[in-house]
Amino acid sequence: MSRKNIAALVMVIILVTSFFSGCKSSGKNGDFYPYKLSDYVTLGDYAEIDYKPLEISVTDEDVDNEIRARFKENELTTMQEKQGAIINGDTAIINYVGYLDGKTFEGGSAQNSLLEIGSGRFIDGFESGLIGKTAGETATLNLKFPDGYHNADFAGKDVVFEVEITRVFETVYPEITYENISKITPLLSLDKYKKEVYDELLEEKTEEITTSNRNALITSVIECCEIKKYPEAEVEDYKSELIKSYEKAASSDSLTLETLVSYNGLTMEQFEERMEQSAKNLVAKEMVFLMIAQKEKLEITSEEYEKNLAIQMNSAKITSRKTFLEAVGEDTFKGLLLVEKAVDHLDALLTSDKK
Repeated sequence: MSRKNIAALVMVIILVTSFFSGCKSSGKNGDFYPYKLSDYVTLGDYAEIDYKPLEISVTDEDVDNEIRARFKENELTTMQEKQGAIINGDTAIINYVGYLDGKTFEGGSAQNSLLEIGSGRFIDGFESGLIGKTAGETATLNLKFPDGYHNADFAGKDVVFEVEITRVFETVYPEITYENISKITPLLSLDKYKKEVYDELLEEKTEEITTSNRNALITSVIECCEIKKYPEAEVEDYKSELIKSYEKAASSDSLTLETLVSYNGLTMEQFEERMEQSAKNLVAKEMVFLMIAQKEKLEITSEEYEKNLAIQMNSAKITSRKTFLEAVGEDTFKGLLLVEKAVDHLDALLTSDKK
């Protein structure tokens, strides 16, 4: 069965690091790669990689900052002019002129522009370059447009901005009290509300940092190995599905793929190159961690299989076991679970060594 028949299903099969969208031919011992993987990959000393997972924590300051952000969202804050240095979160009124090759350019200048520092409205370095300045000062910012800038004429080019700061305002937040929080949501007590915010932040950070750690681990492991070559059919299948996902996204916004790609400052050729590299990354993960699973003698137990099958059938909203497995392919499903089990195994191995 081709990957293209199950793309929608596999989006929910694999965990946080990537998606898999296909069904490979059955190989020896039910492997879902019908290749001799040692012809494609040479494993490095993956148990000795420098892996330092980020810790998950939520502080009282994090909770207070989140509550202040909610005050701002609900328009309970006020603006107050300040004379001190600009810090992140302040709002400045600025005049600026941009120069490319010593000449001004369309859209590169403005008068009395209101800019919240840290909003990300301008290219990297613009807003941070104003931090520490005060009203009445000027700044010369030597910057560079990102390679993927939406206007391809500017992408990757050096640019100089002359900025005059005319006024600076700081955000004034109400006190974090029962009365003020009651203006945005009903609550039983201040402590209970803070605990709710804490729990929400902890859940968000856990997901974010777990994903980040997992991606860092996968990348480090693959980098310590040698990918001698890639199975072309697998790479092409993944590339095709990745492109289709972008086509679907473009269609949902009534855009063509070419238009969506151009909005990201890429040519179609550059886009195709990125999709191929992404496909190779997915294939590399599969091959490397399948080899690790074999070396570590990992297997999917019947309990693990049934538990994950139930989870993924529920996620895909499919009640028929037969329908799900016919669409995904039993070898594919087991193989994908084995890849993720190898990642989990290595994560536990490396983190236990550092305790």
